[in-house]
Amino acid sequence: MVKVDENEIWRKATDLKRQAERLEEYFHDVNYGDAELSNDEADAILYDIESEVEELRKLIDHID
Repeated sequence: MVKVDENEIWRKATDLKRQAERLEEYFHDVNYGDAELSNDEADAILYDIESEVEELRKLIDHID
């Protein structure tokens, strides 16, 4: 098995949480008509989240 750096998993999970919070804030702002992000920026955040989730899955699959 490949040795997995737990700090890397923690960093990715923390980054994922931060991005999810930013996206949640965006949707809250959209509901109140105060959105500062464009739809393209929100889509980019969502894509980043999906990419991070996939990377986390790969790392977790290698945990002994």
